[in-house]
Amino acid sequence: MIRKYEGKRGVRWYVTVYAGKGKRAHGGAFATQKAARRAEAALLIAQRSESASDPLDLRLERHFQDLEKTIGRRTLAGYRSIAKNYLIPYFKARPIGSVTTADLETYYTTLKLSPTSIYQHHAILSRFYKNLRRKGVCGDPTEGAVWGRKVRYTPRVLDMEQLKTLLSDYEGHWLYLPVLIAATAGLRRGEICGLRWEDYTGGVLVVRRSLGESKGLFEKATKNERVRAVPLSSLTRAALDAKRVEQEGYCARLGEPLGYICCRKDLRPLRPSTISDSFSHNRYGVRFHDLRHSHATIMALSGESPEAVRARLGHSSVAITLDLYTHLAGSAWDSVDRWDAQWNLA
Repeated sequence: MIRKYEGKRGVRWYVTVYAGKGKRAHGGAFATQKAARRAEAALLIAQRSESASDPLDLRLERHFQDLEKTIGRRTLAGYRSIAKNYLIPYFKARPIGSVTTADLETYYTTLKLSPTSIYQHHAILSRFYKNLRRKGVCGDPTEGAVWGRKVRYTPRVLDMEQLKTLLSDYEGHWLYLPVLIAATAGLRRGEICGLRWEDYTGGVLVVRRSLGESKGLFEKATKNERVRAVPLSSLTRAALDAKRVEQEGYCARLGEPLGYICCRKDLRPLRPSTISDSFSHNRYGVRFHDLRHSHATIMALSGESPEAVRARLGHSSVAITLDLYTHLAGSAWDSVDRWDAQWNLA
């Protein structure tokens, strides 16, 4: 453990680790937290527990099993794919406590991948070893490891005419409504899957929840854990009203109440990953999340204030909106009127 102490001589960082059988080993005091972490890692290696000899491949799988309840199904599948195809073939059954920072840097240089992909490998190992360090098993060799530079994904933004064309492609398809809501209201895919009919009233969608995936589907709070109201354009309202009439008739025949707005034919909720996978074959080759970027950019170009865009997208700060979602750098209902005008619906 690392403890901070502020005294007459300034701030000092003290290192202590568990050495087994109730004993503790002290690593001294340091002027910076970074230096203390390095000393802690070295001390843990010196005082490594019996678990530090566990083979990396088996311990990594245990780590993934622990993550099953905390991260999404697709994210975990990606972690396991990287482990199966890269980490385990390289490190094999090597003891987890014997891996050093130099070993990791050598591993990164062997990867013929993009910087962003290499960063994913580093992120998996970093989370894995930080968890082991907290448990007092071994040090964290990822601390200070040089892996390259992550390249941030650049969204592909569609203009209004391209969005119209895209929507016409999906007319009559089950994806039409999710695409329409993302393009005209800026909702995330999990938020779209989590919408219930009780959330739609008076031409406004109230975004209260999101659907997540792990071993199954589960409801969770929105990304910033806030509820937001999103006024809808007339095009989106008309599509939702028609969908409600259709679902009411179907539910009446089954004797079931109305539930999720975007759902399967049997009324079960949609998986967010199903939307992304089905949308991946669109004519422009954009991600489903790029519709949200496109919506924000079109709003900005139509004269909306950054605060109005922020409120509509549900960001916690305007800085996030400006940095990520307006790629060309009134009231809520005024913005909807301007949106309708661009669709020639006003």
